[in-house]
Amino acid sequence: MSSNEYSVASLNQGYIILFRSVGAIRNPQEKNKAPFKSFVSDTVVFLEALLGKRVFVHSYYYSVNLVIALNFAEMLSKNGKKVCIFNYGKIKWEFFPYQLELKLDCSPGSEVIVFEAESEKEVPENFALVTSYRNLKVNGEKVNVEKVDANLFKATVEGETYLFKIVEGRIVDYEMGDLQRNLLELIKELGSPCSLTDVVNIASRRFNASRDKVREELQFLVNVGKIKVKNKVIELL
Repeated sequence: MSSNEYSVASLNQGYIILFRSVGAIRNPQEKNKAPFKSFVSDTVVFLEALLGKRVFVHSYYYSVNLVIALNFAEMLSKNGKKVCIFNYGKIKWEFFPYQLELKLDCSPGSEVIVFEAESEKEVPENFALVTSYRNLKVNGEKVNVEKVDANLFKATVEGETYLFKIVEGRIVDYEMGDLQRNLLELIKELGSPCSLTDVVNIASRRFNASRDKVREELQFLVNVGKIKVKNKVIELL
């Protein structure tokens, strides 16, 4: 192995193999299927929020960690960065439906992604992204990913909450519906904090929605961390 390549790193009497590739990574299960290239939008706000910093994504959902890691790797590659994925062998391709067009280059200067780290010893000093279901002590920005609905997740990056879905192997930013946005604007208008009863009554009339529907959407806003409700008082977060 030449001096400009990573070597095999010892870990707890085992080994982490750092792959170096000059070709595109492809889903092995796609050999007999028609090519279908993965597409990651250049405007995925959540993924863009992870750029330029060392990020530890803590999530108990394997498929979420996988999609975040691979989508992020593709975005880095599109931005002209060299990308190296540690623990590449842990990828279960049945959870990722696309042929992944991505070069791996584990030479010095590459952006390192550590997929599903089991311990702090697997994380190098310099990295772009680490994912794990374990609550590791990693020197970087910690991003907790929580499930708030059947296919809706929230993550907080530097105090900002991002909502996203996973659609066929892609991270897709979640866009709030009209009623959800209108409720937030109404709360601002009334002055936060304000009365829950006032919000429900005014929203029901102004937005032509049942009170039950208004309460349902307010609960959603609580779940995603946009507002909090205590003692029938609503406050923006």
